[in-house]
Amino acid sequence: MTLPTTGAISFTDLQTAVGGTSPISLSEYYAVRGLNTVATTDTYVSAGAVGYLNDVGGGTTPIPASGTISINNFHGAALPDTLSTSAYATAGTYTTTVPLLPTGWVSISMLVNVLGAGAGGGGAAASDAPVRNPSSSGGGGGAGTRVTAIYTSITPGATCTVVVGAPGIGGIKSVANNPYTLPTAATAGAASTVVVGSTSISAAGGTAGGYGAIEPSQFRGAGGSLNGANGSTSDGGQNNGGVGGAPTAYTAVCTASITGTTMTVTAMTSGIIYPGMVLTGTSVLLGTTIVSQPSGTVGGVGVYTVSGTQTVASTTITGTAPAGVGGTAGQGIRYGSTAGGDGGVGAGGGGGGASMGNGDSGETAGNGGAGGVGYVTIRFIRGA
Repeated sequence: MTLPTTGAISFTDLQTAVGGTSPISLSEYYAVRGLNTVATTDTYVSAGAVGYLNDVGGGTTPIPASGTISINNFHGAALPDTLSTSAYATAGTYTTTVPLLPTGWVSISMLVNVLGAGAGGGGAAASDAPVRNPSSSGGGGGAGTRVTAIYTSITPGATCTVVVGAPGIGGIKSVANNPYTLPTAATAGAASTVVVGSTSISAAGGTAGGYGAIEPSQFRGAGGSLNGANGSTSDGGQNNGGVGGAPTAYTAVCTASITGTTMTVTAMTSGIIYPGMVLTGTSVLLGTTIVSQPSGTVGGVGVYTVSGTQTVASTTITGTAPAGVGGTAGQGIRYGSTAGGDGGVGAGGGGGGASMGNGDSGETAGNGGAGGVGYVTIRFIRGA
């Protein structure tokens, strides 16, 4: 419930919107932490620092931390949908704490977006002159998998452990002649995980791209899963590496309308809507994103704030989560084949190395690219 921005507010209205004890005393509602003196972004935290209140409706007087307090300080106030948001984009292990249960909330849920790390791309094989077997390129590394979901009834105050998967290492190209050596194998991406109490979420890393080889049964490096492309091979030609895999995009589909910067979702077809998603649909402005959700079922039917003022009649709207990109393929060039590109942050696989020629003076080969590091975002949100 959002309190009205003007007019009378009763104590019962205040208690219904944000909780509190009976009999009601305004001293319960002093802002004791997180006070912002800008009236439209006031934050209330009850005594004991366990309740939150956002003044989202444009109240004119900040909620005081002490002294005189009035019911009119709470015009436009409402409980928020989010307690905290964290993003992790560097490989390693992290710990955080689930917030305490706010006054007026029934439970805390957790919305997670977890991506495993991308794998390395395979190195290319130079041909074995003077035998002149064909050269071949490496396969692209596979992207990490993705888990996006809401987990309910998370224990307030519990420890949350986050592991961001380390990227796979790109394979090293072969050395032609004197003596000939096979490429060094690339490595897989590591899984990313989130653990809170008995709730455990894991997104697997991508599998490594295969290296190029001169044996007839191994002419080209196989692309790793997820979405890594195969390398190529030829007798004396240009052999580009395989493109690194890109993570599968996450989408949510709903029926909604937009007036100004307010999007009202009336039905969900699939997925979860959350801040940062890019919106597309009939008459939706290019580049529109979700900013926040003031009310409704978290991630579902409800009211959302979007970027960009616009008017959109009720229609099908799709939200797409940003995704990492796969590494670019190495290019076969005489006297200088290039290495595969590294995968982007957010689980992209490394590109495969390239090769060129078949044992003549223009023979070259390239290394595979590294995978992209895993990525984790966590939002502790209002429970159902």
